Order: sequence, then structure tokens, then C-alpha cells
Amino acid sequence: MSPEQTARDAADLALRLLPVAVHAAGARRDGESQGQYLERVRALAVDLWIESGPRGELTRRLTELMSSQVFVGVLTAVEIEPSTTRAMLTLDVVKDGETVEESIRSDRTDSPAGRTLWETARTLVGHRVAVYKHMESRADPNKKYRCAKHVVDLGPAGDAADEATAPAGPATPRSAPAAPTRSGPVPPAPARVTPAQAIRAASPRVVGPRRQGSLADARQEVLAVLERAGHTDAGYREAACAGIMDRASVSGDVVVNLDTLLHLARTTPPANSAAGRMINQRYGRHERMTA
Repeated sequence: MSPEQTARDAADLALRLLPVAVHAAGARRDGESQGQYLERVRALAVDLWIESGPRGELTRRLTELMSSQVFVGVLTAVEIEPSTTRAMLTLDVVKDGETVEESIRSDRTDSPAGRTLWETARTLVGHRVAVYKHMESRADPNKKYRCAKHVVDLGPAGDAADEATAPAGPATPRSAPAAPTRSGPVPPAPARVTPAQAIRAASPRVVGPRRQGSLADARQEVLAVLERAGHTDAGYREAACAGIMDRASVSGDVVVNLDTLLHLARTTPPANSAAGRMINQRYGRHERMTA
């Protein structure tokens, strides 16, 4: 690339980053000169550019999430593994109509990403969650292990009948325990989990994914959600849909994690973002035709 082209690209990038950096910087501080304010804005713009570049931490995390698999279950316990400082998440997951216990570790909690996930997960014990599972290599590249990279709250676990009829939405605080009934007392609310003392919570009643559908119906619903989310480019919607459907869990011809797929559609990044360009590059029509 010629120096002239590099300068033009940099100027175009500056025009797009400057409003964001000005908004993030806020107004001039008391006693701050115009030159000091502009330098603060420039520093923020450079930080934003680095974050969105191929070596940025945000780019690295989004790359991990885009290559992750997503599974849904009820989070029953969060513990700290003393030997590694990683958070150990235990979930009850429905597989082939049966409830099984799954465990998955996070990144080390002495890292920002690992600590953030642990702090989020410990507040969601007793909730249905979607866990983004990434396969990472050990020292031996032929051996890999599962690592939880992100957790999404799908709401408190409840009765199967309630789950089947209740609309999806943000989680609400758990209500106080009800008075004992003839069938016995209501289990207590999960105990607070701390790094020093990991406390196993009472297991709530397990429920499966709320919605199911055929592959064709699931794909149409994902496309519709992408369009409602404001993704106007049909080619990008197709690419994003292809990436989302790659994460479908299928039993026969039935998609059993439709809720998770629709959540991914609602949170798909814009086409002109760094993550959006990666989606287009990986799942775009040309890529699929030549794969």
C-alpha cells in the first residue's frame, strides 16, 4: 500500500473514531486547556483503534466467541478451583431427554476476563444460562480443554409449565421463599459464592430449552430477528444466519436450542464493525461457494 493510500485510510478512520472519542472523553475538565483536552481525545481514539485492530483484546475476545459453541443449562454451583484460580461452573443440562451434570472452567480469575465471568456467574446460580464454550489447546497442541468465555442470563429456573408459557425477557430478582406446603418446605435460595469459600447451591428444578423448531423454521426466525435488529443488508443477514445456524443443536430435524440462536441473532454486531467483517469473511456467500 502506498504512503498516500495509507494517509487516506488513516484520515477516513480518524473521521469515524473522532466522534466516538469525543463522546467518551466528555466535556473539558476544570482547568484543562484546549491542547490537553485534544490530547485526551486523541489518546482515546488510538485506544479504540487498537481495540478494534487484529491484535486488540476486544478483537481476540470476539474471535473466541465467534468460534465458540453455545449450550443452555441451569447453573447450580460456582466454585473456585484453588490449584488454577479458575471458576468451576456446574450446570444441569438436558440431553436426549435426560438431565445430566456438566462442569466447565473459566479463564483464570486473576485475569480480567476470568474475574468478570466469575463475578457474573456467581450471581446467576439457580438461573438458566447460555454458556459460550471455547476449545483451547494445552502445551500439547493435540490436547484441548473446554473453557467458558461468556455467560448469558436467560432468567430464573422455574416449573416446566411456567417455562413453556412465560415470554423470554430479562432476569428478575428471585422472590423470597414461600411458606412450607404439604409437599414440604421450599428449598432455600442459593448461598453467596466467594473465591475463598465456594458454596454449592441448592439445585433448582431443571427445565429444557423453551422453544424448538425445524431447521427451516429456525433459519427463517433467525433471519427475521436479524432484520428486526436493524441489519438492512441482505447479504450480511445471510452470512450472520449461516454463522448462527452453525451453532444449532439438532435432534433429528428439530433444533432444540432455538432460544439461544435467537439471542445470538438479537446481539449480532453491525456489518461495518470489526466483528461484522469477520462474520462476512467467514460466512459470506462467496466464502460458502468456494468452501
